[in-house]
Amino acid sequence: MERIQIIGKGNTKVLIVDYSDAKEEEMITLVTSVKAKVISNGEPICILSIYNDRSYATVKFMRQVEIETASALHLVKKQAVVGLNDTKKMILKGYNFLFRKNIPAFGTRGEAMEFLLDDSKSDASDFWDNPAIKY
Repeated sequence: MERIQIIGKGNTKVLIVDYSDAKEEEMITLVTSVKAKVISNGEPICILSIYNDRSYATVKFMRQVEIETASALHLVKKQAVVGLNDTKKMILKGYNFLFRKNIPAFGTRGEAMEFLLDDSKSDASDFWDNPAIKY
């Protein structure tokens, strides 16, 4: 299976990136390729990121994710992730805070796809709009 693929379901396109078993350098190459595909697509697209226990969210990888996200986020309709252990879920919380998102982690690819294809659901965070929170 290709590590990056785009599938279409109705009016929604989903870019699937599989980081399973990938080493740091390959993961960095993949996230850079994902950004390029999102930008070349030119229209809002959903992203499903797949991980496993042998794909590590290293500092170098997360820094590249931060760089690539900043330049392509305006074209990302919503995102979901699969295969996160507890440590990666904590890293996702930090990513969500940094980019003001609420990207969910799912136990299965099917659950994640259901979320991505449901136009009534979003990965937007309302945390920043909460008037009770003082910055």
